[in-house]
Amino acid sequence: MKLIASVSALLLGLLVAGCNGEVVIGGQRPARLVLVSGDLQTGTVGQELPAPLVVRVLDDKDRPVRNQLVNFVVTAGGGSVFAGSALTNSDGEARERWTLGPVAAHTQRVEARAVNAETGAALVFGEFRAVAVPDAPAQASGVISGTFDAVPDTPVPNIGVKVTDRYGNPLSGVTVNWSVTSGGGTVAAPSTQTGASGFAVVEWRLGNVPGVQTLRGQAGSLPPVEFSARLRLPVTIAFVAAPAVVPVNGSAEFAVAVRDSMAQLIPNTLVEWTLTGAGGTLTPVSARTASDGTARATLAVGTAQTNFTVTARAGNAQVQTLTQVDGPILITDLSAGGSRGSFNPNGGATARIVSSAGAITSAQVTIYGRSAPMTFNAAEGKWVGSVMLSDAPGGTLEGNITAQDAAGNTRVLTFTVVNDANPVVTILEPGSNTVSAKGSIRIRATCSSYAGRRPELCADLYSRVSTDAATYLPSARGRTEVDVVVPLPAGPATVHIYVSWTDAHGVYYNVLKMITVNVQP
Repeated sequence: MKLIASVSALLLGLLVAGCNGEVVIGGQRPARLVLVSGDLQTGTVGQELPAPLVVRVLDDKDRPVRNQLVNFVVTAGGGSVFAGSALTNSDGEARERWTLGPVAAHTQRVEARAVNAETGAALVFGEFRAVAVPDAPAQASGVISGTFDAVPDTPVPNIGVKVTDRYGNPLSGVTVNWSVTSGGGTVAAPSTQTGASGFAVVEWRLGNVPGVQTLRGQAGSLPPVEFSARLRLPVTIAFVAAPAVVPVNGSAEFAVAVRDSMAQLIPNTLVEWTLTGAGGTLTPVSARTASDGTARATLAVGTAQTNFTVTARAGNAQVQTLTQVDGPILITDLSAGGSRGSFNPNGGATARIVSSAGAITSAQVTIYGRSAPMTFNAAEGKWVGSVMLSDAPGGTLEGNITAQDAAGNTRVLTFTVVNDANPVVTILEPGSNTVSAKGSIRIRATCSSYAGRRPELCADLYSRVSTDAATYLPSARGRTEVDVVVPLPAGPATVHIYVSWTDAHGVYYNVLKMITVNVQP
């Protein structure tokens, strides 16, 4: 009976001690806890560390404490432990398994804790640390999505692929291969590697193809990331600031706006500036448009009373303006034009001419070396003059206005005009104005235009044949060439061949040449 009572008392004591968080033998009390192994491991996120966490509980004489309850608590990283608590063995050691959380690149932590059974205070304390590394590549994504807008000679911004594991942790050292899939653009490198942030970037320049172009980035066997960009070519350029007059020894700012085919302003487009005229400087010689689609340049001038032509070019689009250095005579509101062939053979100019030194006494317009006096139109307040240009060559011609005032001051303002000259029509057959033929006759003629003029503006060319009795035979028509064999009536007879043309504007008809054919019997 005494033995049973002793065993019961011992079990009751163990039960009470276990309820208080410790089971001690021989009156031992835990004094401290040391980490035996498992600290500072490196493992993959979401996976169990290879080695267990091992702690040893010691009393105040550094002897192992057996049956001490040790709790393991995750304090950083979001991982988990297998059991959460363990009793120390005969060596005073307790073990636990630790699975890392999903966050890489940060130290994850587990605390080993023991509690004073009497006071409830933390009696001993230890901390395990582990470094989590990313899992295998699981996802690739673009830096940003959507279709970019880009301009020629400028890299498309924000081209990059981010590679992450299944938990979203970025991976470094992953190779991303790049390939242009449409548009004919180029990349600076066929492949790049991800950095510490998981991004691989590349410089992409679009090909000279309007519309949407595409690029692909692929990391290993992951699904490719597609990028698209729209090339915005400058279509129009227009002055938004163009001073007509610059003060002597002063300066003035010129500004242009560049738009695409949708009439939208284009930022970051290269604009080239040129200045025609002596005694001034225009800076800068080139600049890119700002975010509002405008580019600016400054004209600085000296003391000479002269005029300048400021030209701005963006791609194939160009615009010009005339400006003058301040002086007694100013010529403004200039409007000049060339002829339109035989339909309107005169070219000329109109302008507002004033002088601070007195009345304007004379004005003259000169185009292609041909001069004519200008007259004052009181109703419009402008001077008007014209010269004959129907036989002048087609294309751009130089001209100027020369004005004088009552004080003897003179101002010359130069300009350019486009002369829309008649096309050149050449009769190839028959070879003379009077010929003899029998049965039929071949009519050949060609039409050509001046250099720089669009081919489709060349005149329509006609041929028609009539007899003296006004009986019309078959005729032919062509845009730039006529080549036809026309049957002739029985001879003897006289037939007239007319080779005619319409002007490029289609507004009138002109007989170019008549050939007389003596039809032989």
